[in-house]
Amino acid sequence: MKKIIASLLFLASLSPLTVMASNDWFMDNTAAGNFTPDDTQMFTTAVKKALDNNGNGKKLKWKNAKTGATGYILPLNTTRTSGAKCRELQIFNEAKGVTGESKFKFCKIQGEWKIVQ
Repeated sequence: MKKIIASLLFLASLSPLTVMASNDWFMDNTAAGNFTPDDTQMFTTAVKKALDNNGNGKKLKWKNAKTGATGYILPLNTTRTSGAKCRELQIFNEAKGVTGESKFKFCKIQGEWKIVQ
């Protein structure tokens, strides 16, 4: 699950720029970059729940009432690739007035969801 979090936070924040691995300044103006640890936990729990339980087109919303951070996860489609169950998710988050929206493809490999695209 930590790999999913790190991948989502990184991928959701990318723009066409060069990033040095030792710097995290590129996260400053992203929704995920404004998450508190509790926001991150709520978000990743929602992603896992949507991957495991929500049908295509069934939006899962999350919100941290303490910080105001919010978002949704929307499964778009489900396929099989080399025998693995794969799902495409549309993800929207907002934190401290900053919004972000992305699409990711996850496949369940050896019992763990991994971003593949």
